[in-house]
Amino acid sequence: MSVYPSIADKSTTVRVNPDGASMKLTVTNDIGLVVSEEELPPATTDYKVSTANFSEGFYFLDLISSKGSSAVKIFVRH
Repeated sequence: MSVYPSIADKSTTVRVNPDGASMKLTVTNDIGLVVSEEELPPATTDYKVSTANFSEGFYFLDLISSKGSSAVKIFVRH
């Protein structure tokens, strides 16, 4: 999984390598509260996450599928 831009204003894009399994993307803030949770279809390659309503700060994007998981950190600045 890769994310661009890693410093986001209104949105950030998550790029994944589809592995044929459904995926779950969870976004948590720096104190561990879930601010967004989405089920992604198995064929997803790019998924846009809106950060427009997020407060400024660090967030963690966790992608989980039946074949594993990965996580990245982004910073939201308006």
